[in-house]
Amino acid sequence: MAVTIADVMAECRNHFQRDSNYGAYEISSGVITPTDGITIGAYIAITGSLLNDGVYLVGAGYTLTGTRDEAFTGTVWYLYPPARFVALCAEISTFDTAHPPQTVTSESFGGYSRSMATNPNGVAAGWQTVYADSLRPYKRLIKMVPLC
Repeated sequence: MAVTIADVMAECRNHFQRDSNYGAYEISSGVITPTDGITIGAYIAITGSLLNDGVYLVGAGYTLTGTRDEAFTGTVWYLYPPARFVALCAEISTFDTAHPPQTVTSESFGGYSRSMATNPNGVAAGWQTVYADSLRPYKRLIKMVPLC
């Protein structure tokens, strides 16, 4: 499963939230209503929903890809990650797809041998290790609000 922007935000404990709105919402055919405060092209996080908690990119017509129809009372958080962070998330997703987590860290047969990079615990290095330096400027020591 590919790494999503929500996964990277959770790793950084930073969702770049600026504001939120608590109230009654409905998602029907992928469209969220009401749309007060929601910006097309921005990210939102939904909490308090039974079926749709998560981070979404708001598309044209206030569409949210990957949602299920539902009426709920919850919070919509308005997220504004920097463009460089969004680009880094896309790069991490591409890396993770090309380098899935390995359960075997070394192998050899005949005259062939190879070893995978591992962390100090002997676990194969994942995107969190490979991109640690790039993610450092975005990391927070504590989670600011209870998002996804």
